[in-house]
Amino acid sequence: MQTGRRITLHVTRVAAGQRGRMRRLPKDLRPALDAMADALAGLAENEEDAEARLEAALADAVRTAAALRYDAYDLAPDVLHVDRMTARRLRDLRQLAGPDETVLTQESLAEHMNALGFKWSRVTVVDIERDARRLSVAELFGLALLFRVGIGELVAPGRDQRLLVADEVGPLDARAVAELVSGRGGARWAVAARVLPEGVEGPAKELWARRRAAEGDK
Repeated sequence: MQTGRRITLHVTRVAAGQRGRMRRLPKDLRPALDAMADALAGLAENEEDAEARLEAALADAVRTAAALRYDAYDLAPDVLHVDRMTARRLRDLRQLAGPDETVLTQESLAEHMNALGFKWSRVTVVDIERDARRLSVAELFGLALLFRVGIGELVAPGRDQRLLVADEVGPLDARAVAELVSGRGGARWAVAARVLPEGVEGPAKELWARRRAAEGDK
């Protein structure tokens, strides 16, 4: 056991970029790290199931760490990160979509997504709803088609909520999200001007200048 714990602690130090000083870990990660240490000790002793236990413990640690990744943000009570908002929206839709007024199970949702060509399992749904796994753009479209809802319903905040998409971008209210999802855009797009850092224009000015020039040539 001690050998396994030493290996685990060394890996943790290297991953944190601190070979001589270990970063303090959230207590929620400790059970998974203890399981990793036990599995590593089993590997050293040639236990048959040690490799499988190590893989499972590592996956659990990654999921737990991912679920904690936004807890460090100092957010206002009405602000949620877009990934966390999407996780809640998916859970809310699933709970309303079961047969005979029951809840659509996580396993059933995974089966429906598999029918669309996505490689989902019940664990996939669990991880997404725990905010431990991000949805891809393709999966977002697939869910919108599956539930027959607009993309905006999967990402838009509620009436008294706002959405965080990046540290340097101001929180988005429901109206701003709806505009981003279905608006026409433009070099002087008001929603972008409201939330982008002052002085940041990006490539939009050149893009819209070329579009206007192309329309003028027609």
